[in-house]
Amino acid sequence: MLESDVAQLRERIATEIEAMNQALNGYASVAQHRVINRKYTQLGTYQVQLSTLVGPTDALKILTEELDAHASDGLPASASSYKNVSNKRFD
Repeated sequence: MLESDVAQLRERIATEIEAMNQALNGYASVAQHRVINRKYTQLGTYQVQLSTLVGPTDALKILTEELDAHASDGLPASASSYKNVSNKRFD
């Protein structure tokens, strides 16, 4: 059960990252900023959910692995550039 929950969250994270990539490479730059901020906020939510399943260290590891696997140029793609967004506000 735990593995399937983690797998579902990994899939959701990958979907959010792909949406961020599309927003970044799209045409409406004003909308891009809002979309990407919402997606980062959602990634933080998934990180919190993962933390309850596997602990905070492994949750961050999973999230950064997904960023590394799915991020394109322009999005942070390493653990050193990604911070825990679950407690961060983006205005």
